[in-house]
Amino acid sequence: MRVGSGLAARQNLRGPRTGSVLAAVLVSTLVVGVMGLALVQRTVRSSRTAGWSRDHLVLRMVAESAAEELYLGVQTAANVPSDPIFRDVRVRPAGSPAFAGTPLKGLGLSNLTNDLQGLEKTLGGSIKLKHTVLLCDQKPLAPGAGDPGDALEQTGTLVIEVTAQLTRNRTTTVERLRVQREFKTSRVTPPRPFDQVGLFIGKTSSKDLARFKGRSAYAVSSETPQTLQELLTHKAPEGFAMLPGKSRSVVKRALGSMTPGSLIRRAHFVVADHEALLALIAHQLDSGSALNGIVHVTSPDPIRLEFPSFRGKCLLSFSGPVDVADIRVDDPGKDSLTIVSPERIVVVGRNVEASLVNPSDVDGGIVFQQKAHVKGAVVVVRFPRANGLSAQEWGACQFQANRNMASGAGPAGPPDQGMLSCYTTAFSPYPVSVEHARDGEAW
Repeated sequence: MRVGSGLAARQNLRGPRTGSVLAAVLVSTLVVGVMGLALVQRTVRSSRTAGWSRDHLVLRMVAESAAEELYLGVQTAANVPSDPIFRDVRVRPAGSPAFAGTPLKGLGLSNLTNDLQGLEKTLGGSIKLKHTVLLCDQKPLAPGAGDPGDALEQTGTLVIEVTAQLTRNRTTTVERLRVQREFKTSRVTPPRPFDQVGLFIGKTSSKDLARFKGRSAYAVSSETPQTLQELLTHKAPEGFAMLPGKSRSVVKRALGSMTPGSLIRRAHFVVADHEALLALIAHQLDSGSALNGIVHVTSPDPIRLEFPSFRGKCLLSFSGPVDVADIRVDDPGKDSLTIVSPERIVVVGRNVEASLVNPSDVDGGIVFQQKAHVKGAVVVVRFPRANGLSAQEWGACQFQANRNMASGAGPAGPPDQGMLSCYTTAFSPYPVSVEHARDGEAW
């Protein structure tokens, strides 16, 4: 009886223990299942999030590529006379507020569009691009007075907006981009009335043009070179003429626009030294492109300039003396170079296809050390001097006006193609603002 009772008791104890183990196994299995389900759901969410983030990242890169291509298109068209954008960046629409914005048309995305086909195959969807390019906040550099060209010198903001949209499996992902760059339009050829002369003297004296009694004199010259001797001995229009009294204020304003203070304000590029200048010139010309705009050098150190083939429309402004060697432009019909310095400009080359301007009232502002032929305006307050030349060599120096620098329309007329071509537009090399937004988000 005792033995049976003990066995039964042990059997009763085993029953509940087996049930507890089974319950523990079931609970563990349930916990593992829940955790597995949560992990699967988290993996799915992570996969979706990764795909969503990847799509936005790809669209952002596409939008940035589109904005860059549009910017390059504007940068090129802004200085091509046959392109409508050439006029848009120089002339503001009459009556339009400065902040309203002028839309630029005719810009495409041909390069990027060709690359999108492969990207669409990779993503398994279609990509659509929309863009808007505006000129905003256009403001004149200085209030104009008399010459309509003053109104063409302006600053503003180029605004490029791109919307990139990816559609896949009835799901749409959108990324928006807005890029802003500053731009400046300035005159890069001698201003009125210097754009129409071969040689301008601000103050005559008894040593050179005594008959003008200290008044300003100019030689209009022509496409045919004329020697200094011919200009001195002939009467106008083949020789020097006295500046009319009504033109004095125009000349004063024109000389004032050629001072370092004015040019640094109007400059597209400001460099500290000659090494930076030469690097800029080499970068532009050696790459096959052109150097356009006003470049001001703040260094007072002397520099020597020589160009076997210059491309672009450029005004080089210096703070120190300049030696001008041989200079030739690549295409006389469209290229021009103007060299300005308040210090001494010394001509040491025989052929100079450039305008030379010294706005300072100093003796020997422009000096010729070589029997030279200058094609362009020579503007100096006091009569230029010769150094190391015989009287015959000095008298044989030739001056020739460059008609491609003429402003075209008269002071009372609207800006025509000739005047517009005297101005260059350049954009900031880096954006001043970059904004990203997704569909529905504000900038």
